[in-house]
Amino acid sequence: MVQLVGRSAAIEVNSVILAYIKNVRMSVKNTKIKEHDDAGAVDVLERGDVSYTVSAEYGYAASVELALAVAGTPVDVVLYPEGKTASKPMLTMAGCILDFEVSFGRVGVLLSRVEGEGKSLTPGVYTV
Repeated sequence: MVQLVGRSAAIEVNSVILAYIKNVRMSVKNTKIKEHDDAGAVDVLERGDVSYTVSAEYGYAASVELALAVAGTPVDVVLYPEGKTASKPMLTMAGCILDFEVSFGRVGVLLSRVEGEGKSLTPGVYTV
């Protein structure tokens, strides 16, 4: 399993930011297709399914409507491991379905215990 950690990420739909999450962890896990011979030795034949997971300690959405838009809607989670700065790396986990808890602050909606799974993970470089 590969784990990627970053300070902040944006939750987006069609490149529109719906929320931000902090202390983000993304993981990629491969299953392996194995075969056992008569002597009990194990051979790894090939890579099986790949799963992509994301979690964050907390997040913020500007309104209840935006928080509800994130709930149950496939979203992209864009991680900025070195901050959202031009020419720095970014990772996009596409098609994520997220679960989270909601509480209401003075100026927005707080998200906590954010967890989810995505369809793919694509590296890139942030451009302004």
